[in-house]
Amino acid sequence: MLVLVACLYGAYYISHFIGVVVGAQIVFLIYDIHAAMEVLNEELERILSNIHETRSLNKAEEASLRRISILYGVVSDTVGYFNKDDGALVLLKFTTYNVYLMFTAYYFYNILSQSGNPASSTQYYLIMLNAIWCTAHITGMLVYVEPCHQTLQEVEKYRVLLTDLMYRTQPPGEPSSLCVDVLYKQLVFDPLTFSPLGVCTITRSLLTAAISTLTTCLVIVVQYRLGNVKKAA
Repeated sequence: MLVLVACLYGAYYISHFIGVVVGAQIVFLIYDIHAAMEVLNEELERILSNIHETRSLNKAEEASLRRISILYGVVSDTVGYFNKDDGALVLLKFTTYNVYLMFTAYYFYNILSQSGNPASSTQYYLIMLNAIWCTAHITGMLVYVEPCHQTLQEVEKYRVLLTDLMYRTQPPGEPSSLCVDVLYKQLVFDPLTFSPLGVCTITRSLLTAAISTLTTCLVIVVQYRLGNVKKAA
């Protein structure tokens, strides 16, 4: 029996370790995308600073814009592969964190409602343990949400810089530069969004929605439990 229990716990911790490693690879991939968008924005800022007076593009700057277009295409393809290939795993991780957080928070409430005054050392230990687990589950979701949010902020900055570049290099009544026009159409028709399997978009609002749903479920469960206590009394 002890051997069976040890095997089950061993399998659980091994699978948990594998999940952590795979999750870390996904987070590193998102940070690589973020770093690539930072490079694109820095290059656009450099070009904007050079054309501040001339309001025209030279050949070197047009070549830089073509490289930016190629790099943006690579970043867009990478995000597409992320949404398609890693989307199921990301959704599974989010669902797991939400379920763990819900049960941990409910158990936390049970401990708080059953603790005496003053609470025993065991109850203090359980309170601290569940508080740590709640923090760990929220942090686990933040590890995925925050890099995606920061990357989308860089994408929005890229949009602003590109619009500024189009405004500065387009004489009144004339079409914009071909390189700038291609970049802007690329941004419009191929936007960067972290949407695993198209189910949801990973932003900070997703974390807010998850916590709001958890709070609603806990309120319903607590009210149901209090109603049963009153009936029993």
